[in-house]
Amino acid sequence: MGGAFCVPSSEHQTFQYRLRALRRATNNFSDNNKLGSGGSGVVYKGELDGSIVAVKKLNRGAVKGLSDIAKEVSLLHPLEHDNIAKLLGFCCESGESLLVYEYIQNGNLRGYLTDKSKRTELTWEKRFNIIKGIAEGLSYIHGLRSSIIHRDLKPENVLVDENLEAKIADFGLSKILDERRTHNTTRNGGGTPGYYAPELWSLRQYSPKSDVYNFGLLILEIIAGCTIPQYSSENNKLLQHVVWQQWKNNGTLIDVIDKSMSHEHLQDQIERCIHIGLLCIQDNHRKRPVMKDVLRWLTDNSIQMDAPGLPGYLEGTLLILVLALQ
Repeated sequence: MGGAFCVPSSEHQTFQYRLRALRRATNNFSDNNKLGSGGSGVVYKGELDGSIVAVKKLNRGAVKGLSDIAKEVSLLHPLEHDNIAKLLGFCCESGESLLVYEYIQNGNLRGYLTDKSKRTELTWEKRFNIIKGIAEGLSYIHGLRSSIIHRDLKPENVLVDENLEAKIADFGLSKILDERRTHNTTRNGGGTPGYYAPELWSLRQYSPKSDVYNFGLLILEIIAGCTIPQYSSENNKLLQHVVWQQWKNNGTLIDVIDKSMSHEHLQDQIERCIHIGLLCIQDNHRKRPVMKDVLRWLTDNSIQMDAPGLPGYLEGTLLILVLALQ
């Protein structure tokens, strides 16, 4: 494989790319090749050995060198799932740290939710398929012998391929949870303001249920056709609380469904998904479902579900959260 050499592991081969090969692939990390950026680095489109790839150049303060890169590679490279973005290799050379991923043609979900013309492409059938794909990916990483907790699930970190299939990406904040533990604690919460699970904010605890909370928010965003920060800035209200109030008061949920989507004949399925979303964002993490159950609810409409409890941040910390979103 051109520009790379193999570093053997116990089960897989991981490709370590030379920095010069990645510079050449991305036209020296040209702005014209830039796909996007985030807190941990910048992603560039590149071509390696005739294949299009995505090269993430990590900020120098984001990693401490080869040991951090090796940790992330060992975490991600063995993952084989249709709804997880595939890590192809890495580079740690001359003070630079880079990760090479499969290239996902249509960018991220945020691009679809914030672009009116793109959003019209998302029929309910396609939105439901994206929701189910995210659920499949999360169920997979949570179901591993030592669970992987993503810790930063949001529209920017869900990629959409040419068939509008969802692929979970950006595992930079991910942690492994030992099978003997139900949760871990952290000094620095990680994640993104507006998407913090309540227990991460108050107790510095993360677990699979933290990802479930983020997944519930994603369901509501996909149905409403917006992102949490976008909705809050336009309406001065948090999307999840608008949905909750409608549900609690037996109001019509049509008001929170994206107007660009034809949905009349699928109203029951959409409302079931809203119900699932509200169950996932309950303030009490013990009452949230596990992803295995969520998948069952999504695929079997005959399964009865409990009424959702209060969503996170409904009282007390709401002002803090709103300020964080601004």
